[in-house]
Amino acid sequence: MIAAKEKLVELGARLVPVTFLPVVDALRAWGRVCSVETAVAHEATYPSRAPEYEAGLGGFLASASRISATELGKAGIERRRFAGKVAEVVQDIDVLIAPC
Repeated sequence: MIAAKEKLVELGARLVPVTFLPVVDALRAWGRVCSVETAVAHEATYPSRAPEYEAGLGGFLASASRISATELGKAGIERRRFAGKVAEVVQDIDVLIAPC
């Protein structure tokens, strides 16, 4: 990563430190939205063929049925709020360098 930063500076880039946003609420929202969307994608085979699913994915799909419409709505709101905040942070950034 250091070599990449040095090369970008050599090419005229101006490096500016960025403090990223807290992600706890966004990750919680992602879990709810993702489980419901995954359940929709698997509705032809889950739960009718549930025994064929690995425990992790099966549990994830099962968790979708416990998410209320209100919780899913709130998760969608949080997802859009977080996306808006990320857009604000990166609006003047051409390249974001972040460690893996």
